[in-house]
Amino acid sequence: MAMAWKEAKEFYDSLRNYPPFVLKNELLSQRFQQGEFVINEYPYFGSYSISYPDDELFGMFIKEKMLKFDKETYDKVRAFADKRELKIDCPYKAHDLITFYRPVFIRTHLGKKLLAILDDYGFAATDPQLFEDIGKVIYGLDPNTKTIGQTEKES
Repeated sequence: MAMAWKEAKEFYDSLRNYPPFVLKNELLSQRFQQGEFVINEYPYFGSYSISYPDDELFGMFIKEKMLKFDKETYDKVRAFADKRELKIDCPYKAHDLITFYRPVFIRTHLGKKLLAILDDYGFAATDPQLFEDIGKVIYGLDPNTKTIGQTEKES
């Protein structure tokens, strides 16, 4: 949830002078968790052909594929963004195909500032409240559940 995101941000700020790949390893060696929300991803953009975000993205990688990006999911993400006056962007989407490619980016309403990345295996956001909202609304995560996929006997 938002608290796990804030803790990860504080930890990151203490190591800000390290290169991105070192930061990612350091961040992943820690455990920032609240319920099903776990900060275990720090996407940096060496391999993406997009503009860098103005703020750092902290996110959650989920081992089991949680989301299937089909038209229904795409419409859900679009409604989520529209409600918050944000814009979605699928940079790898073919114009004439119905197939929806990932990742999906959420940007400011003018489309200039990157705020979040969503994929079938997880998501990342530049803001703790947006991180929490995406986790709850789009991925169905619960801050009161111990871990994803854990049964009552295991907890």
